Amino acid sequence: MYVSDEIVSIFQAVDVVLAADCFYQSEDFEKVVATVALILRCSNSPSCKFYFTYQLRSINRSIAPLLSRWGLTARSIEKSSKSIMFARVARVASLTAVRRTPSLGLRALQSREKSSISNLLKREIEEEKANCFEEEELENLRLKVEKVFKLQETPGCMDVVLQGTVGADSIKIKFNAQDTVELEEDEDYEDDEGEDSTEMDEDYEDEEEEDELPGIRFTADITRDNKGMQFDCVASSNLTVERLRYLKDFAKDAEDETLYFGPNFIDLELDVQDQFYNFLAERNIDDELAQFITQFADFKEQREYLAFLEDTETFVKH
Repeated sequence: MYVSDEIVSIFQAVDVVLAADCFYQSEDFEKVVATVALILRCSNSPSCKFYFTYQLRSINRSIAPLLSRWGLTARSIEKSSKSIMFARVARVASLTAVRRTPSLGLRALQSREKSSISNLLKREIEEEKANCFEEEELENLRLKVEKVFKLQETPGCMDVVLQGTVGADSIKIKFNAQDTVELEEDEDYEDDEGEDSTEMDEDYEDEEEEDELPGIRFTADITRDNKGMQFDCVASSNLTVERLRYLKDFAKDAEDETLYFGPNFIDLELDVQDQFYNFLAERNIDDELAQFITQFADFKEQREYLAFLEDTETFVKH
C-alpha cells in the first residue's frame, strides 16, 4: 500500500477529537486509532506524528495499553490555550513499520477474536519485542557516561547506580527507574484575546524533538575522606537540583533522616545556584547525565515490562 507525500503531510497535522470520556473505550475509537496507525505505517515515514485531543483527563494510563497494540506510545501531556488537553503520540518506530504488513495489521485491528490469556500475552510479547531496543541517542549518551561512571543494575530490580571518581572525589548516582516526576509546564496557557490560533500552531511546529519523558528523581553523592555533599535532583532534558546538604561523617549520617536536610536549592541566591551547577558539571553531573538517566530509566522499564509479560505468560499457560 503506497501513501503519497500529500496524504502523509495531512496526517502529520491530523487532530482526532474525542467528544466524551467514554468514547475512547468504544469500537469507533479503536477504528480511528487503527486507521491512523495503519496509514502512518504504510507511509514509511518515521517522522509522522499525530495528536489526540481530549478533555479533562489524562490518557497515559487509559489509552497507552490500547496504543501499544499498534506499536504506539503515549508520552507527554500538554495544554492548549483553549484548556483542551493534548497528548502527542510518539513517532511510529521504523522497525515496526517494516515488520508489520498492512494486511496483517488491518486484520489484527479489525478482529476481536476470543483468545486465551496465554495467546493474548504472546501477542503482547511479540509487539513489545519489536519496540524494545536501545535507540541511537541513548547509545551515544551511554558511551559518554560510561567514560566516567560504571553502571550497576540488576534485572528485575529497578534501582540503578552510577559510580565513578573525578580527581579526589568519589561520586555515586542513585535512582529508581520507576521514581518518576510529572514535569511542570513552562508556559501559562490561559486564554488571551490577543492570541490567535496560528501562534499556537507555530509553537507545536517548533517542537520537532520527541515527546519529553517523565522526570526521574536521583541523588548525587560527592565524597572525599568520608566527608561530602548530597544533592537531591530531578533528571529530565536538563538537570534540576532540588536540595543539597553537607555531611561530616558520610558513612554514618547519609541515611539519618533526623539531621538537617539542608536548604531548598531554589531558595539560594541565583549566583550561588549557578556556581553549584558549575561544581556539579565539573564532576560530569550535568544535562547529558540527566538525559541519560531519563532515557535509560524508560528503556529499563520497557525491558522489565517485557520480562513481566514473558514470566506471566509462562505461568498462566499451565
